[in-house]
Order: sequence, then structure tokens, then C-alpha cells
Amino acid sequence: MLKKRSWQWLIGLMTLLTICGLSTIVHAQINSRPMIQDQRHLLSATQRQRIIETNRRWQRDRNHPAIWVYTLKRLPDAVTNDPAFGTRNEDAVMSFRGFTENVLQRNAHNEVPVHVNEDRQTAIAQQAGRDGQHVSFIIVYPAKSQLHTIFVPSDDVDTATSDLQTWLLNFRLPSKQGNGSSVMAYFDRYQPFITKHVATTSKIKPGPGWGKVTFWLFLAILVPWLVIRKLIHPGSHIDWSTAGNDNFGEGYFWGWFDSNHFGGGNGGWGPWW
Repeated sequence: MLKKRSWQWLIGLMTLLTICGLSTIVHAQINSRPMIQDQRHLLSATQRQRIIETNRRWQRDRNHPAIWVYTLKRLPDAVTNDPAFGTRNEDAVMSFRGFTENVLQRNAHNEVPVHVNEDRQTAIAQQAGRDGQHVSFIIVYPAKSQLHTIFVPSDDVDTATSDLQTWLLNFRLPSKQGNGSSVMAYFDRYQPFITKHVATTSKIKPGPGWGKVTFWLFLAILVPWLVIRKLIHPGSHIDWSTAGNDNFGEGYFWGWFDSNHFGGGNGGWGPWW
């Protein structure tokens, strides 16, 4: 009986040690990830801790989102090599995509074990791709003798935001400043959105965009106007005809309305979404 209890105790101890070991490995991997690279020393200890704690909390959620913060002393080569950067056609988010992909590649290179059952380069590329699905970046960078701040969304955040939502999220953010306050302004703006629309949702999808909102505003104005006009002039009708009285104007209007707002290219009347 005593021998049996000794074996049970030994098995229980080994199980506990295994669980603790796996927990330590996972925790170390999360901590080893370069979520903050503050080359310019802009963040306070409190700000750094908030970012770290939020990322750790997100690791327990369904879709594992993350926001990494990089404050750069100089522009990366991937950005300076972009011919559009610094011109009127500049799209800073697109210009920094190459930089963020390089960061994720380096991180994957450090995370993937040296001895893997498959080709290591393939494993690194796959790991970087998975990270790109979840990891967004807040980047402070120098340009034109001043610092700027930018948010580069992950694939999941990109999927979750319509053009209208992207505009609202970035509205009046301090993009032409580069300090701890500007970093946290971006972080505080995106963190609630990611928590609500990305972290735990089973299906990531964008909200209404400019096209849909414009359409409903158009209806909200047009329908009451038609109703009021009909009440004021009950015997009248809207004349869509052109000078030749060939009803071209009416046909053009309804053709445009059908094609642009009700999926005319996909079978006619029906929601385009």
C-alpha cells in the first residue's frame, strides 16, 4: 500500500513539474517577444507596463491580438527605399509594411527551434505569417526634421476596419508628434477597438464604410423629400424625361441607382453587402 502511494506521489509530482515547465516556457516566449523597442527612450515605466499587461491579457483571448511599440532613431532601409515615401503620394503605412515584415521575420527566426521536423526557413516564414495576422505596430520615426507616430495594423485589424472606421480611429491623433504621449494616444484609441472587435470575436468583419453610410444618408434625405413633395403636390409627379421626351433621364437614374447601390452587377435589386 505504501509503495503504491509512493508511485502516485511521484507521478503527481512529475505532472506538476511538467505543467509548471510548460507554463514557464510559454511565459518566457511571450516575454521574449520584442513588443517594445524604445530606442528613443520615450516611454515611462508605467506606460511600458500598461502595454505589456495588455498584450499579456490579449494572449489569453481567442484571436491573440498584439500591439508592439517601436521608437526608431533613424528610418529603416525598407522605408527609405520606398520611392513614394516623402512625396505627395506617400502612404506611410504601406511604406512601413516592409519594416514590420522584417521585424516579424527576425522574431520568428529566434522563436523557431533550430531542430525542426520540416524545413526551418519554411517554418520561420509560416511563423512570421501567423504573427502578421495578429501583431499591429505603433511606430515613432524621424522625418523632415521632426518625429512622427503611425499605426500599422495587423491583418486581423485591417479586416476589422472599414474605410470609415479607419478614418474615425485616426481622427485627430497626434501623427506629427513623437513622444510617450503620442504613443499612448494611439494605444488608447486602438486598444478598446481591438478588444471589442478583434480579440474575442468568432468572425472578424468590418463595420459600415463610407459607401453604405452615404447611401443611407441619401435615402434619409430623399425619402422624406419625396413624401413631403407628394403631400404638398398630391397630383404631381417627378419628370425624369430629357428634352427629347425619350425617358432617358429616368432610365439613367434608375440604372445608376441599381448598379451602385443594389448590386446591379450581381443580379440587380438586392443588398450589395
